[in-house]
Amino acid sequence: MPEPSAVRCIGRGRDLLILERLFETHTSVFLRGPGGSGKTAAAVALADWQTRCGRYRHIAYIRASDVDDTRMLLEALGQQLLPEGRHWSVVRYPTQWQALDYLRQTLHTEPTLIVLDQLERWPSEQDEAFDQFWKQLLDDWPDLRLLGLGRIGPPSFAPPWTETVLSPLCENDAIAMIGQILIEAREMPPNTDSGKSFRQLRDVAALAGGHPGALRCLTHELGTLGVGAVFELLHPLRTKLLHIHGDDPQWPLYLSLELTLRRLSSQDRESLTVLAFCREGINRIALGHAMSADTLATDTFCARIIDLGLAEDQGYGHLRFDSALTHYLAYQLSPDQRTIWRERWRAGMERLLAVLYQQYFKDNARATRLLRLELPNLLALLRDHIQHAAHERVARMAVQLEHMLADLGLPATLAEVVTARERAGQALLGWSRARFETERLNVERLRNDGALEDALQAARRMLRFCQDAGADAYAGASYDLARAHFQLGKLLKLAEAAEPASRELTTARQLFQKLADAGNDNANRMAAVADAENGDCLTYLRRLQEAVDAYETALAHAGPNTNNATFATNNMQLGLVRQRQGHYAEAAKMYDTARRTFEALGEPEGAAQAWRQLGLARKMNREIEAALHACQQALYLYEQQRNRSGIAETLGELGHLHQLLNQLEPAALSYRRMAELYRELGDSHSEEASRNKLANVLIQLRRHDDARQELYRASECNLPDSPTARNWAIRRGLRDLGQAVQNPNVADQARRQAIKKYLAYRQAGGENTNPGTRLCAQVGHAIQAGDASALATKLDQIAASPNVPSTGRLLIEKLQAILAGSRDPELAADPELHYQYAAEIQLLLEYLASH
Repeated sequence: MPEPSAVRCIGRGRDLLILERLFETHTSVFLRGPGGSGKTAAAVALADWQTRCGRYRHIAYIRASDVDDTRMLLEALGQQLLPEGRHWSVVRYPTQWQALDYLRQTLHTEPTLIVLDQLERWPSEQDEAFDQFWKQLLDDWPDLRLLGLGRIGPPSFAPPWTETVLSPLCENDAIAMIGQILIEAREMPPNTDSGKSFRQLRDVAALAGGHPGALRCLTHELGTLGVGAVFELLHPLRTKLLHIHGDDPQWPLYLSLELTLRRLSSQDRESLTVLAFCREGINRIALGHAMSADTLATDTFCARIIDLGLAEDQGYGHLRFDSALTHYLAYQLSPDQRTIWRERWRAGMERLLAVLYQQYFKDNARATRLLRLELPNLLALLRDHIQHAAHERVARMAVQLEHMLADLGLPATLAEVVTARERAGQALLGWSRARFETERLNVERLRNDGALEDALQAARRMLRFCQDAGADAYAGASYDLARAHFQLGKLLKLAEAAEPASRELTTARQLFQKLADAGNDNANRMAAVADAENGDCLTYLRRLQEAVDAYETALAHAGPNTNNATFATNNMQLGLVRQRQGHYAEAAKMYDTARRTFEALGEPEGAAQAWRQLGLARKMNREIEAALHACQQALYLYEQQRNRSGIAETLGELGHLHQLLNQLEPAALSYRRMAELYRELGDSHSEEASRNKLANVLIQLRRHDDARQELYRASECNLPDSPTARNWAIRRGLRDLGQAVQNPNVADQARRQAIKKYLAYRQAGGENTNPGTRLCAQVGHAIQAGDASALATKLDQIAASPNVPSTGRLLIEKLQAILAGSRDPELAADPELHYQYAAEIQLLLEYLASH
């Protein structure tokens, strides 16, 4: 909570008692009052009183700057209410809603008060999300109370609210406040004008209308001018304000603002006029540009208005002020002054937008935070441009805003900007940079909306426009032509059209490189990005060496001291390709480089993924102990992030590694925990596979009853008739169990049932991505094509590999016999043949017989 006022909460006893009694029967209470009337002070006093009485165990205070979205709100609540304090964070949980559930489960038995201040400033586009948030938090928390504070009325979320109005101070309380403020400030009216009678002091106090903010400012004037002089000064001023703002309950706040403004020099007051066009705040860059002042003069001016309480420094160069100040200043302007200062405000905001857009690509996190602070002003500027500026200026501004808003999670605001960009783009004549940007963003919008085919058509149309206009159409046209090829290539890649995507990305890379050779740094960066994207396409096309060349070129562009997420990702991709080529040591080197980069960047998710891939590469390179260490590191990081899916996948790798090291008890523990995690996640297919693996280890440990129990649990994971069920694996497990307990009849019956189930699955269209299954399909196609020699050579190479298990070698022998012309059904009847391979051989022989 904010620090209690030195003046204390004078005259609020009745209001506090009303609030206390309302909370006996209501969950959500809203306290309404004009700005400066003491709502926050009353909330602080209530919280202090109720805590001393033992009514609440926990209290949190949330104001508008804490609530850009529900995640930020939850972070603030958790750090104030939970025992972990500032060390608690939402990022420790897989989802935001799980973090919210943890907060509720931890505190739902504790009486808690949450104060929600400045509710009129909370982002309205988040109302639906806020409503869901508070519904979940209030569920099964009977002693949670919400106290809302605001000027207008209760918010739409967390209904129903019970509203009460903060009353103005009575005459005696107003005089008591004046006396207390004078005592705290160690001031007193001049001896020459300290008031002829108590009645005169009452008349002065009445001028403020019982408004604490106005009384504070009035008291300062009393200490400086004296009682009589203040009355003579304020009486006509109050009469004027009541004439202009008589129906506005905030007129006492305007009185306090006017008294504060009179303490500024005439030059400072004139400079402050630009705030009449701002929306609750302004950045120092915009303010300085509007005032035609340098940085030092701007900072000095800002310090003066902050000292007077007219503004509050929000960080990032942003000053927040009361919206009533904007309203009051706007009333003071003549038509000529309005025209002059509106143009200055426009110039300042355009300057800020230009700086912000450049910063967005250099320091995205800082720019995004600043964008949230400045968004009301930037939207006001866009609306102003729509009414008064040329279409090209509107389009350029809308393009910049749309780019920055794309991932901000503000759909209503983004929709307004998109509409402005589309309308301005339709009004543009000829081909220009502004027209290109509007077309490019239209392509991105279609892609984000899932209309991929429409996005491809729009991208091809944009490319034709660029080609028809030529490289000399405007400054930067050649760069935009390369971008058009690049965007089309990325869309084709998304559509899994890897071959044409590779061609477009190659063209884009060549165009970017040509510009880079001429000294364009942005083109040099984009050439590297195009190389990396092309590497993905080449990998998909199995042109692995070309993919390696593309990734290595992209990494070469980065330079020796590069340390960013793109560099790490490219190393990961290069490692994957090297791994597919069988160069496991080189793959491990790439993964380790990516791992160190992610760790240096403080990105635990990327580091965990790199550790896991490093473990796979080490395993394939027969470095089992090193692989085990890497996977343990990945597990530790995934557990820190509470990433249950990552934990489960890594546990599967650890289980296999323990098996390879003949560490069966740790393997069983890993598989059991993996199965339970998949059960919690609702992934029945993965749970089934996990329990089968666990059963196989238990069989080796001769814990046959436990193994049988796991196999039956696995059988319950999917319905028997489900097209995705894999009961053949369970049947195979039962066969292994039968063999382990020396019961050949049970084993053979289970094997036959496993093959039968598996055949039914495959004949119904089910797929199996096992390498052996793919080899069987390749043999069938090669025989039909009459070109079996190349595949025969490949089978010889596979059979000679030390990494192929005995079951795989037996399959190779059967396939080699089929390639040599054998069609003997007994090939599939070999009892030593893996049951899936037996079924695949049978399917292959049936396919060859029917074709």
